[in-house]
Amino acid sequence: MAEKINLYDVFAETARRWPKRKACIDLATPAALSYRELVERIDRAADALVAAGVRPGASIGLNLRSGPEYIVWAYAAWRCRGTIVPIAVELVAEEKQDIHRGIHLDAVIASRREQSPQEFLKPNGETPLPGGAVLLAVRSPCEHPPGFAEINAAFIRFTSGTTDSSKGVVLSHETVFERIHAANDGLRIGPDDTIVWLLSMSYHFTVSIVAYLTFGGTILLCENHLGVTRIPLLCSLPVERILFSLDSVL
Repeated sequence: MAEKINLYDVFAETARRWPKRKACIDLATPAALSYRELVERIDRAADALVAAGVRPGASIGLNLRSGPEYIVWAYAAWRCRGTIVPIAVELVAEEKQDIHRGIHLDAVIASRREQSPQEFLKPNGETPLPGGAVLLAVRSPCEHPPGFAEINAAFIRFTSGTTDSSKGVVLSHETVFERIHAANDGLRIGPDDTIVWLLSMSYHFTVSIVAYLTFGGTILLCENHLGVTRIPLLCSLPVERILFSLDSVL
């Protein structure tokens, strides 16, 4: 039987190949993280999750804003052999409740500003995490379906519901790995490329952030998605090969 893929291990191998290459630059700070620095932060975050009781097979909600911390906690959950469930911070309370009702969750990683619905949280189940985040223990009203443990799930996320009722979709580590390599057959992203990120990580992470970090690209994280922010940024960038995370950026 072939060894199961884990996207954290894939990223760690990239970090070993290009340790000094910039992985992401947060233009709101501004601060940059090299691949070595990013993997070190991920490892510290994963150690904190293990110390807080996270075990392999845990299903962990991510209720965080897009940015370096989102990347850190997503990969930290994978290093713990857990599954992540994106919970967009812009969702209203009822939408967050639907996620908690429809998908088994063991815990949620959140900022102190963006908390989960209180009726699903365990009493005294809040553990501080590095960087100001918290781990919230969850009383889940449902269990995973039979056979879930064999899937090697990386993501469970709800569809938008534009064509039918919203559904939880499971993506395995193997599926994501295959998708990013298929995409990169066309994109040909490498360590000489810079990608301007203009999307929500809660909805766009697999064949984007994971791909860029797998193939050694540098991600520019914009402060926000407003045109007044984008236009000066785009005018200041070098005119060699720049990849955008949207078909249209204006």
